[in-house]
Amino acid sequence: MKLSFEPDLERTFNRGYTDYFLHGRQKDIISLDSQKSLGKFMGKVKNPPTGKKNDYFTLDRESDLQNGDGICWFNKRDELVGTNINTVEGDKIYPNRFLPQKARIDIYRNSDPAFEKKVQNRAERNVAVDFTVKETERGFEIYAEDEDGNRVEMKLEAEKKPAQKPELVESNWKQQFLKLGDTVFYAREFSFDFGKSYFIPLSVLNEWRRRVISKLSETRKKNYPRIL
Repeated sequence: MKLSFEPDLERTFNRGYTDYFLHGRQKDIISLDSQKSLGKFMGKVKNPPTGKKNDYFTLDRESDLQNGDGICWFNKRDELVGTNINTVEGDKIYPNRFLPQKARIDIYRNSDPAFEKKVQNRAERNVAVDFTVKETERGFEIYAEDEDGNRVEMKLEAEKKPAQKPELVESNWKQQFLKLGDTVFYAREFSFDFGKSYFIPLSVLNEWRRRVISKLSETRKKNYPRIL
């Protein structure tokens, strides 16, 4: 599976976390901090703002906060309030509104536009396929096996003309079978078992690739485990 982002539960909507009864009955088993989304804890305020216009604050640890991120904290009444970040310059964070003029409050990021943009890009499931090509009496036999153990074979009749450039035969096969387009597959390994090197037109190799991949796709659907 190829993802355009690194999965992170703390960046999804949440009201805090609890391990419930995983470690037995205990106090504070329910998270009642806020009905709003806390987001991800980014650190405690190290240098609080002084209240001046265009003031900044710093955190007690490194963070990847960026311009436009939404941050929040609990005020004196234990209400979750927040603002957006105007600018980040090194460790200096310039908020859009004033923070409380006190140190050590916890800062959370509850809006991460850059991460959300990555999530919107679809994840791509790529399945590795290994190809084996063997010479037969009347042509060739192609075996394709994916990373999940699904295996198909195709016997193909073809006129076996000796290649004028035998050094290019295997690379031609690989080049055409790498072109898997919009399928979920990608070619991982190739192996060849030829007595001699034969010329096969590229158009024929492309057709063989389409046929064997189509057959492998059908086999994957057939073998897909059904949960009843």
